[in-house]
Amino acid sequence: MNPNVIQSWLDFLILNALAAGSGCGSDIEQRIGQRMRLFFEIDSASVLKTFQRLESAGWLVSEWREKEDSKSEKVYYITSAGR
Repeated sequence: MNPNVIQSWLDFLILNALAAGSGCGSDIEQRIGQRMRLFFEIDSASVLKTFQRLESAGWLVSEWREKEDSKSEKVYYITSAGR
C-alpha cells in the first residue's frame, strides 16, 4: 500500500478521534485501535510521528498535564484548522 495513503488515513483517524474530545496519546491510540482493529494494526511510533506532524501543521495543539499519580501526560486538542 502507498505510504502516503496510510499517512493520510492516520491523519484522518487521529483528527476524527480528537474531534470527539481531547486526550493523551494513548487514549487516542486506543480510540483508533478500537475502530480499526479489523483492518490494520497501528504502530505507536507512527502515531507519535503523526501527532508531531499534525501539531507542526497547526492542526493540533498539546499541553502537558499532571496526573493524579504525579506523572505527566501530553494531552492533544484539535484546532479549528484541524476541523
